[in-house]
Amino acid sequence: VLRTMPKRNSENDNLIDGEEAPTGYRKYISKDNLLLLFYVVMAVLVGTANRVTFKLMQYSMINYIYFVSQITTFIYLPVNFIVVLAKLLFTKDITPEMLAFPSWKFLVMGLFDSLQGLFIVVGGVSVPGIMQNLLLQGAVPVTMLFSLLMLRNRGDDTTRIARQVLVNKGISFKEEYAGDEEIERANKRGDSVCRILVNGRDVGKIPELLRHAKAPEEDVILVFFQWIASCFCCSSKEESHKTGGSIQSGRGDSLSHVTLFSGIGQDELDGEVVLISNANDWGRHLRTFYSAAQYIGATVILAGLVVSVWPDLVGGGGAGPWAGDLLFFTATIPIAVSGVYKEIAFKSVSDMDVWYLNGYVAVPQFLIGLAYAPLAAIMTGLAIEDIPSNIWNGLQCWLVGTNFITRAEGYDCSEELTCGQDGFPMCCDSCDGSLPNVSSIPALWGVIGYMVANIAYNVFLVLVIKHGSAALMYATSTLVLPLGSIAFTIKAFLGQHAKAFDKFTGAGLAVVLVGLLIYRFVDMIIAKCRGKN
Repeated sequence: VLRTMPKRNSENDNLIDGEEAPTGYRKYISKDNLLLLFYVVMAVLVGTANRVTFKLMQYSMINYIYFVSQITTFIYLPVNFIVVLAKLLFTKDITPEMLAFPSWKFLVMGLFDSLQGLFIVVGGVSVPGIMQNLLLQGAVPVTMLFSLLMLRNRGDDTTRIARQVLVNKGISFKEEYAGDEEIERANKRGDSVCRILVNGRDVGKIPELLRHAKAPEEDVILVFFQWIASCFCCSSKEESHKTGGSIQSGRGDSLSHVTLFSGIGQDELDGEVVLISNANDWGRHLRTFYSAAQYIGATVILAGLVVSVWPDLVGGGGAGPWAGDLLFFTATIPIAVSGVYKEIAFKSVSDMDVWYLNGYVAVPQFLIGLAYAPLAAIMTGLAIEDIPSNIWNGLQCWLVGTNFITRAEGYDCSEELTCGQDGFPMCCDSCDGSLPNVSSIPALWGVIGYMVANIAYNVFLVLVIKHGSAALMYATSTLVLPLGSIAFTIKAFLGQHAKAFDKFTGAGLAVVLVGLLIYRFVDMIIAKCRGKN
């Protein structure tokens, strides 16, 4: 069959040998490019709808926000696992490598994602849609911070053991970076660069010196803390195998018996001792992990957020809007930690199916979210003993459209346009969409609309990456910021909750957008100008 197929041109897979390449505008008008354009446009439009429908969902179930945070997670379970089952039965997209991925890592991801959902859904109820759109951009600098803290290369297992031995022997030493070229050669050999210099003399590589060291017994507490450290360290278990030795970590005070310096006098050890390793010191780590443009972009984003919330900071009281802004911004911390942890965890697999990932993370996310009910009650001003009835009423509000908090029941419900922005509960129920000042959309369609938009947005982003590039995906998601902010000012979308730009919000949006452009695209432009890929 392959021999009978037309031979494709190596420079353009869509051309057959002998066929002339299109020129001018025609080279941009092809089936593949038009399809990619469709995916980009849909990702931008659906991404904007995703931001708007999220706020509409909050308004439609304003008094049952904890229920909303849980039901939106629960809906992901059947949706994702139906797709996963179909892929397992009819495709090979889900590989044995994915199936062997440790389940406890999904549990950790679910822990952070459930916190993220709690702060965004529950914490964002008093935050206007425009501010939600802006504050979420804070995830960029916050993720940078946690990446710097969690992903610094502290050296492989061999380096850490060597440090312990030197410290326990009371030997003064300094540590130096081996250099990129030496580390690259060692990685190709499956070796470690870790070695010790005494007064400029190389006394040998640590793996060979430690090969016959006996590991002491490890107690349960030590193993637990080593596991915690391994979760947040960029070195992996495989690195200890690469060193060629059967080295096991144990108590630092039991490692002093290891003979690293046989044949070396004490007078020499009193001289200069240097540990050569692949560990990054903080100075080099900060210089090389992110570029100058990324640091500048993140700083500009933070400056834009400060401009946006400035009126709240200088005019809000203890229970004013600034508290809601701060609570919503707090969601960027679990967003960042979850993203960085996934980057660490997925080093053990070459690829991870997005449906498989979302399905298995949603299970612990939902279960852990149940334990957050008391915290959600405190955040929303709900008595803890009222949690079960609030969840039950939320279910009826969603499915049947029954209103429970009404003036007829004796509640002093607000009819102002600030309903839902000054405390909890301040609104009557509008589960059936009967109160335009609360929500003109029934709760059932508010939740379904958001879930459809959210799932579709993620699907289109994946399609943009698959048929285009990650850079195009970044450009697409960047466009959602200004369009989403504009959408929050349109009454056709938000009804009476539409809010016009003020000078601080508008200026903050412009500054944040400039910061995103610097962060995401300056390095690409510089690399392109230098002729790099």
